[in-house]
Amino acid sequence: MFESTQSSLATVPPAPGAGAPRERLLSLSTEVPSAAGVAYLAGLDLGAWDAFDRVLALTAWERHRSWFEGCLQHALVAVGGPAPTDSRDDDWARKEVACTLRLSTTTAGMRLGVARELTGRLARTGRALQDGAIGYRHAQSLTDALAGFDDALARRVEAAVLVGGHPQETLSEFRKRLARAVIAADPASADERHETAVGTRRV
Repeated sequence: MFESTQSSLATVPPAPGAGAPRERLLSLSTEVPSAAGVAYLAGLDLGAWDAFDRVLALTAWERHRSWFEGCLQHALVAVGGPAPTDSRDDDWARKEVACTLRLSTTTAGMRLGVARELTGRLARTGRALQDGAIGYRHAQSLTDALAGFDDALARRVEAAVLVGGHPQETLSEFRKRLARAVIAADPASADERHETAVGTRRV
């Protein structure tokens, strides 16, 4: 479901007078985001349109924000590089990202860790983010939950989570469904993996 670009807007009222951007906004709310879409949205005067068109614009902006976040993950890895074998060699990368984004080194390390996952073994989630199908907090939740999994198991859970859900699923519902998928995949060590992942990210 999260890898689908079908519209979740079940009922679309008639468009207002000539010149209303409804058709274009409907497309931007459902299609894969792009720089052209951002340029179009940035040029809109939302005060000139009715309430429904404003909702469409908000939906389109949120979808394009996911696209931006997806692109940002690649930029983070371009600066910080792939994860080194020795974590001590990663200090410079965290400091570089921290300085560039005006973050603490801890937060920079967390952001870089998520980016490496989304551009690496969990690239399918990264693509879903860049396609606007999920938000950054969905992607971050998934990378955190799968931090202790081996690659094969992580990708199996990832696949199950990305094809499930429904268009109106909230972040809370997504996390609950993710938690169930994690436990179903390996119930014996689910709690241990979670504690290890949280502890690692705080180092």
